Amino acid sequence: MADDGSQQRKPDFRTAVEDVKALATVLIIEAESVLGRRWNLRSPAVLAAIGVVRTIVLAVGVVIALLRTGNDNAVSDNAPLIAAVIALGGVVTAQMVRIALDDRRTQEARDLEAQRAREAALQNYFEDVGELLIEKPLHRANPSDNLSTVVRAQTLSVVEGLDPDRKRILLLFLCESGLICRDKPVVSLAAANLSNATLREADLRLATLNGTDLSSANLLKADLNEAVGLIDEQSAAAESLEDATVPDGQKYEDWLKSKDRGENG
Repeated sequence: MADDGSQQRKPDFRTAVEDVKALATVLIIEAESVLGRRWNLRSPAVLAAIGVVRTIVLAVGVVIALLRTGNDNAVSDNAPLIAAVIALGGVVTAQMVRIALDDRRTQEARDLEAQRAREAALQNYFEDVGELLIEKPLHRANPSDNLSTVVRAQTLSVVEGLDPDRKRILLLFLCESGLICRDKPVVSLAAANLSNATLREADLRLATLNGTDLSSANLLKADLNEAVGLIDEQSAAAESLEDATVPDGQKYEDWLKSKDRGENG
């Protein structure tokens, strides 16, 4: 009997594939968006998961397209095609993971090299300044002297490239060697980049901190008793001053309360 259009035709295979491809693309984009919000998309494990999802979605899409366009034996007759899609998905996934692993190894090598460079820079700084402390009258210099100017330049240059833990080491060295003591400071730390420095429980008593950048520095339980130059802006920019001792000898929380009483009084 001739087809008068009253019976619904099955879509051809190409149309079905395009429909399934569009649906698969939407599902994959949504899956990547969800995974990206929760995990690092450059992680090999995440990329492997995404690859598996893509392969499953594409394989299911091919099966659906075959069922929509063929007879009951369409899936079994096209088993090699389905296997090829799965194999291709596995190859692409393996390649994605391999590239991610190579990128990770490259980044780890760069990080290690940068860490070694920071360690070498700090060690060279200690050797240079230590030599000046032992062999030259650095302790007797004033901040305006040429010797102090040279050490200050070295200090600002080195601290700029240090990580938070090494910034702590350098600052404690300056404190313990007496180079930034409030009674007779030798080296000015004005404009020194101590942002993000790990200064938890650091002994910074009598330190001269005029003009230092302490933004996001962790000063939890630090001892800043009789330190000089710590102003409200620096305190506000720090990550934490919880339970720290401020220059007037009070705990930071008590200092805030007394400050509020003074402003409200």
